[in-house]
Amino acid sequence: TILLALFHTTFNVILVLIRTPLVPRLIRFLHRIIPPRKTDLHLKIEHINTALPEEIINAFHQDTIYLIEQVARYDSGSLMLDPEAYKKRIEQYNTIKQVEEKLLETYIAYIKYEYTADQSQKLHTYNKIIVQAADSSKYIKEIAHHLDNIKDASLHDHIASCYAFFQQT
Repeated sequence: TILLALFHTTFNVILVLIRTPLVPRLIRFLHRIIPPRKTDLHLKIEHINTALPEEIINAFHQDTIYLIEQVARYDSGSLMLDPEAYKKRIEQYNTIKQVEEKLLETYIAYIKYEYTADQSQKLHTYNKIIVQAADSSKYIKEIAHHLDNIKDASLHDHIASCYAFFQQT
């Protein structure tokens, strides 16, 4: 049993030693085949000096506020509180998902840097806020879907009166 485990361990170590130098080449090859997606979100995090932790944290702060504003606009539109936003809710939801994806991707890339305890705490807090804001838009999306179903079923008198009551409140 020990010889078998030793053989497998040795085999795995040799494979790691052979494959490790090939990883950067594989990444470059994959980037040529599937280029990284360019966004037109105009996030601060995309235009900073990554050598300065203060800039990273400041950019996360500004972009988190931007995400929350987008979620608030989406929520009010999806709940039929703002007729103009209601028409743009699908586009707004896609923007929220793109911002969330970019911020979380960037968070993962930047978390490896050395930060003070306070800076690290701020980054973790922004990460939690980003996840919770995006989750709240998912819940609102489900509620909006149910509201649309009620609206579509409002041909029945009872449902129509419930829908009218909701629209007034």
